[in-house]
Amino acid sequence: MMIRILLAAWLLLAVPFAASAQDGPAFQHFRKGEKVVLSPEKAYLLIRMPAESVSTKLQPVFLRKPVQDELVAYRAAKQKAHEEAGEDAGPIESFAFEYSGATNLYQLENGKFYAKEGKDRIFVIATEPGDYVFYGMGFNKFLWQCNCFGTVSFTAKAGEVTDLGAILITLAWDESGFPELAEDTGLGKKMRQDYAMFAAGIRPDTGKSVPGQLASLPIRPAEYHAVGSFREPARLLANRLAPIPGVLAYDNGAVIDARTGEVLPKRF
Repeated sequence: MMIRILLAAWLLLAVPFAASAQDGPAFQHFRKGEKVVLSPEKAYLLIRMPAESVSTKLQPVFLRKPVQDELVAYRAAKQKAHEEAGEDAGPIESFAFEYSGATNLYQLENGKFYAKEGKDRIFVIATEPGDYVFYGMGFNKFLWQCNCFGTVSFTAKAGEVTDLGAILITLAWDESGFPELAEDTGLGKKMRQDYAMFAAGIRPDTGKSVPGQLASLPIRPAEYHAVGSFREPARLLANRLAPIPGVLAYDNGAVIDARTGEVLPKRF
């Protein structure tokens, strides 16, 4: 499933969502029993979703950093639309318009899994090579909650399978069975208001076996990097990705690159 946006807020652009999402070859789910043949022009993602995560109905959303040609095309289209809008357009920095160019925000579909281990689901995705950000969680083709207060990025290389490990999603108000989410769950009634707040985390690849023919393919663990907070106006709720030892940490709301101890800048 692909969600069209006006490129990346992560790169200081305005990014309101379009009203719909669609399936397409830019984020292809391999289905159960389907043969996986690697193309040298595509990157591949291996994602595990524990049964407790799948039951939330929320689906991980990934943002691909646009390449220079995409940025140039977007800025040109925005400039043209702003000029055509005339006097009522307002400042170009906050100008919103319908953009039909590159798609770079993708949503995992919980039902389109490749294999199961017990009740846990395994997904194999073919996508565009590039740098990605775990952007948030979607529901019914819209961005329900962004990881605006801290998240991670990774690189998906062409001709390889990048193992993202397990993505963990649960309700923020309950105690979680995932130890990785201990700091971000059990928050009580303040998280149970008009809309449900969720907690999300990543359990990096731990050397688990992979199903069937995937065992013969080149698979490497994702190398995660911390990403500072950013602004995303086109979301319902905002939260952070749970801390990841050695990768992502927090200090009174500041996002810390746990590899270096550096406080990461806000991307507003």
